[in-house]
Amino acid sequence: MQLRDLVDTVTGDEPPMARTVDDIIALGRRAVRRRRAGFASAGAAGLVAVAVAGVLVLPTLSAGRNITPAPAGAATSAPGQAAWPDPEPFHFTFTGYDATRRCRSARTQCPA
Repeated sequence: MQLRDLVDTVTGDEPPMARTVDDIIALGRRAVRRRRAGFASAGAAGLVAVAVAGVLVLPTLSAGRNITPAPAGAATSAPGQAAWPDPEPFHFTFTGYDATRRCRSARTQCPA
């Protein structure tokens, strides 16, 4: 009967809890704060990205609007012809590959 008393003594009490209820609640609140801070920083980063994109795109969109119209009586000039210089002739040519050149320089026997 001593063995049974020993087993009852060892298994009778449950082990102490690693975390208390207050610790669990504090961890949950900390996780909520971190999640909200993450959403806020992601929203701020998105807002900055939209602002930078707006600063870069708006000048290009409004650049074409600053053109002043020609006066009503102004005549349009005839389109001139472009004067292109004559191109220089080719100073090189393409040739085929000379297979016998390799055989002459190599010390191996070339196929006939």
